[in-house]
Formats: sequence, C-alpha cells, structure tokens
Amino acid sequence: MKYHRMSLKDAYNHIKDKRPQIRPNVSFVKQLMDFEQKLYGSRTVSMVYCHALDQELPDIYEPEFRTMEMLYQKFRRNIARR
Repeated sequence: MKYHRMSLKDAYNHIKDKRPQIRPNVSFVKQLMDFEQKLYGSRTVSMVYCHALDQELPDIYEPEFRTMEMLYQKFRRNIARR
C-alpha cells in the first residue's frame, strides 16, 4: 500500500487476483484499515455486519459471504414455518 501508493481495497484485489484463496483475519484487516487512514487520510474498506456469522467483517469479504447470508436467511425462514 505504502510503496505502490495503493488503497487497501486495490491492494487486496491485486493480491486476490494473484492468490484467490487469501483471506486475512479480521484483526489484521482492521490494522490495515488504520494504516490506510494514517497514509491517505481516508479508508476504502469498512466493516459490515454479517448475520450468518453474527460478527462484523470487512466489506471486501462481502462477495464471499453473500451466499452464506442468503442460505442463512433461507434457513431462518424454514425454521419460522415449523
């Protein structure tokens, strides 16, 4: 991010293109978010709540967890019908 003047989101997408299975843990992403804020004065990644996991996750993980969230909602509807 620092030496290539990349935002966190751009750096994450660049690495994800090279190695699709990456998923840095949430604490490390929060540290990177703080580092980006310090470097550039703004953040390109934010934390969002994932109901399926009952925790906050970086929005860059959203595409991966969108399916999980849909399955969670379907499961909740099926339980409610019983």
